[in-house]
Amino acid sequence: MFARLRLPVILGAFALCALAGAQSLDLPSLPIHGIYEEYFETDPTHRGVVSMLDYLQLHADVSKSWRLVASYCQVPGDKWLEETYAEYDNGPDLVRLGRIRSDFGFSTWSQLYYTPMVMVPMIRSYGLDVVPGISLDRLDRGAEYETSRGIFQLQVAAVDSRNDDWHVVPGSLDTAIARLQVSLGPVLLGLNGLGKASDNVGPGEQMAGVDLIWTMPRLQVRGEVIKGFGSQGAKGYYADVFYRPPGLARTQVGARAQAVRALTQFTDTAYASYGGNLDEDPALGVATSYQTSQAYTFAARQFLTPNLTLSVNYGIGNNTPLSRPLLGWSTQLQFNYRF
Repeated sequence: MFARLRLPVILGAFALCALAGAQSLDLPSLPIHGIYEEYFETDPTHRGVVSMLDYLQLHADVSKSWRLVASYCQVPGDKWLEETYAEYDNGPDLVRLGRIRSDFGFSTWSQLYYTPMVMVPMIRSYGLDVVPGISLDRLDRGAEYETSRGIFQLQVAAVDSRNDDWHVVPGSLDTAIARLQVSLGPVLLGLNGLGKASDNVGPGEQMAGVDLIWTMPRLQVRGEVIKGFGSQGAKGYYADVFYRPPGLARTQVGARAQAVRALTQFTDTAYASYGGNLDEDPALGVATSYQTSQAYTFAARQFLTPNLTLSVNYGIGNNTPLSRPLLGWSTQLQFNYRF
């Protein structure tokens, strides 16, 4: 499955760095732990059962405060380096340096993939740019700082938000991201903002989001509202409800409502609005065309064994390119192995 040249090189480099770190700190040994996952799926857009995603993450605790993480992912027809970074954690403060999924709402791997839902929310899909050139499913390169004080948690990051290479080191720190999370008993409320500086490709871009998660025994309710600013910006929301029935410790059911209003596609004129209004100035191109996608998904997840999890979804909604993969029946069998 991972018979690719880049993966052995990445893992070998990771092991060498971990061993070097152990020797520099006079540690007798530095065990490397990790997880491997494979996702088999059926959905209306594919025939039969398809191996849709392979994921591998390795991590090594170099010391009580320092940790190294390396991840790799591949799907049919594509592969990429996932989160790969060094982490320093001294309690209330945490720093990550390298290739990261910057905190903007529910953006971690577990928040996206460890749910009864087979698909990620539409507003977070890889093919949707919330503003030109920036989607929420991307990997940044740079530095992120997190600190906690009482009921508040603050995260700020300076990154290179281009998502078209395997780099770990940023080419330029042109994007700033901030998140403020407030803990109110069983409720966590998050406020998020992203700003990218203008460059020789196009104008500056901004997006904002609000997220909320309410956790009770057996029940979890969560959701996000996200908006991209400017004449090319998309906006959308989703709301999830997850519930574990009494007496069924291995079963979880859920439902999701979501909608997105976005351009049908970004064209060469997407950046032409730099210095003008694409909607009003005919010299800059045709007017933009927006489309609204809506979907409602009902889901069930069953933990079959410690290594196998089965999810079954049924979706309804309007038939657009963005919502079409969510309509009808879809299933997912997730295999995971921790070592």
